[in-house]
Order: sequence, then structure tokens, then C-alpha cells
Amino acid sequence: MNSRRCRSSLNSAGGAVRRLLVCFIVFSFLFICSENASAGSSAVPPMLKPCPSTPNCVSSYAQSSRHKIQPLKMHQSAEETMLTLKAVIAAYPRTRIIAEAGNYIHATFRVNIGFTDDVEFLADEAAGVVHVRSASRIGYWDFGANRKRIEKVRKRYKEHIGAQ
Repeated sequence: MNSRRCRSSLNSAGGAVRRLLVCFIVFSFLFICSENASAGSSAVPPMLKPCPSTPNCVSSYAQSSRHKIQPLKMHQSAEETMLTLKAVIAAYPRTRIIAEAGNYIHATFRVNIGFTDDVEFLADEAAGVVHVRSASRIGYWDFGANRKRIEKVRKRYKEHIGAQ
């Protein structure tokens, strides 16, 4: 009788380990897929996508004060501006440019706790601005991290070109 109970508890422990292993594999797969979800596109979007209803996104296209942030002012041609922005982005730790085409850059910024945020820049030479969007991939609240990031990029961009 005791040997049956012992085998039964071993089987249930083995089942729990198998379930845990399956959960780990599924989570890892989903995490890897989310890292590469937007890396394949090189087409220039006509406009950056809108922010979701959650407060973890800012965009220069947004209408609501919760998500609205001013675009960057261009002080150079679109081509020179995008080269400058690439240099500014490259100076940040844990960043990667995953797509670029003409007047568009899509970069990822990895935050300290391992989450990845998407940051996009779209130059509008006719308007003399670079539209921006910074959004957390997961979660609800970002404690203003995306807004702070864009303001730091703005400051470094101005410093890089010597603008006031």
C-alpha cells in the first residue's frame, strides 16, 4: 500500500514538473516572438500607429493629453536628421534599431527589468518635424518612462546638433 502511495506522489510530482516545463517553453516562445514581431517590416508607414488606451505610450500624433508629446524639430534635412537620431539611439545602452527606411526608424529600448519598449521616429520634412512614438509592449502603467525617454532623446538630439 505504501509503495502505491509513493509511486502516486512521484507521478504527480513528475506531472507538475512536466507542466512547469511546458509553461516555461511556451512563455519563452511567446517572449522570443514578441521580440521579433515587428523586425521584418522595412516599409515606411505613412503615420505612426495610435497609442492604445493604456497610459504606457506617448505619441506626437496623439490628441489626448495623456498620450500627447511634441514632435522633434528638424534642424537639418530629413536624411541628416535620421543619421543624427541613429547616433543618439546608439548611445543608449540596451537599444537596437530593428527597422529603418528613408525617413523612418523603429528601435527597441530594453529597460532594466527586462521589458522591451518600441520607439519610432518618422521625419516629415514638409512640416519640419520628426514624429515620435514610444510604447511599452506589455503592462499597463509605465510610470512616465516613455515620456521621459522621448524627452531625453530630444535633449540629446539638440545637444548633438548644437540647437537651442
